Amino acid sequence: MKWVELIKKNQLSIFLLLVVIVAMHLIRITSDSEIAHMVLISPFWDTVVTVSTFLFVLVILRMMHQQLNQWLPFERYLYPRLMVQIGFSFAFILSMRHAMLYIAETYLYFVIPENFSLFALVIDVLFIGLINSIFIGDFFLYEWKKGLLEREELKKENIRSQYEALKNQINPHFLFNNFTTLNELIYINKDKASDYLAELSAVYRYILQNNEVNMVTISKEMEFLESYLHLLQIRFEDNLIVKKKIDPKLLNTVMPPLTLQILIENAIKHNVISKERPLIIRLETKNGVLVVRNNIQLKQNRAISSRLGLKNIQRRYTLLNNSKVDISAGPEYFTILLPVIKKHADTDR
Repeated sequence: MKWVELIKKNQLSIFLLLVVIVAMHLIRITSDSEIAHMVLISPFWDTVVTVSTFLFVLVILRMMHQQLNQWLPFERYLYPRLMVQIGFSFAFILSMRHAMLYIAETYLYFVIPENFSLFALVIDVLFIGLINSIFIGDFFLYEWKKGLLEREELKKENIRSQYEALKNQINPHFLFNNFTTLNELIYINKDKASDYLAELSAVYRYILQNNEVNMVTISKEMEFLESYLHLLQIRFEDNLIVKKKIDPKLLNTVMPPLTLQILIENAIKHNVISKERPLIIRLETKNGVLVVRNNIQLKQNRAISSRLGLKNIQRRYTLLNNSKVDISAGPEYFTILLPVIKKHADTDR
């Protein structure tokens, strides 16, 4: 039974309490020395009885509180639980008070003042209120902290789920575009298609290796970008120009993987690329910000843009670092400012 388990947990405290009470009672009734009785035994006995009684009542009320947590949990039976707990506390303490007064008057021959009962009742009420406030307050404080932790875990799990969903949007889109290009090259130039396939394999290997990673260093992303640009050079030759100027001090800062690939692919998707009108993309760092900029030469028959790739990047930065990606489209240039994120412990997780 639960009560048996609770008693076993507190049996040492209960045993010591009973031993002290019995020992002091024996000393009191067997001592013949009036001086010892007046100077030592009575004050000491009164103190021991008071402290022991307080501890005994505290242990019983604590056991009652723990048992009621099993029978009438606050989260399911709030008002019945409060009524039962306070009612039991009153019944137990008043019974204890009555028993102590009876023993004191009958066996110890104490004379109890007439107004003592009212005074004792006030003390009992205050004691009951204090103890139950502590127990109940401690329970609700624990539940509040538990709720905060659970909400924080749910929030983190939700962020992880959202981020995984965003990452899963990248691979199908990337494969579709490159397989379409590969299909076109097969009919135009088989040797170039073979080179393209080899580079595509290397690029996709990087994607697979970093599929479970939330952040990579800019240095690592730039290395991947070289392989990706090689694909683009096979496709567009000198009609696509990518200029890079990255501060070496920022190479160890981090960013979501494939961010630069998405931005370059977005620029290619919406702009004319030809020998007469080459597309120029600049990657550079300014004032601690990674700037991606391309000249605007929009296609005339372009499809309506959903801006899914850009929204994807903005959302990833928000989820991972609570930072903002600034996007501006002027008359001549389309510019994206990526905040630099300092490397942290879970970069490669």
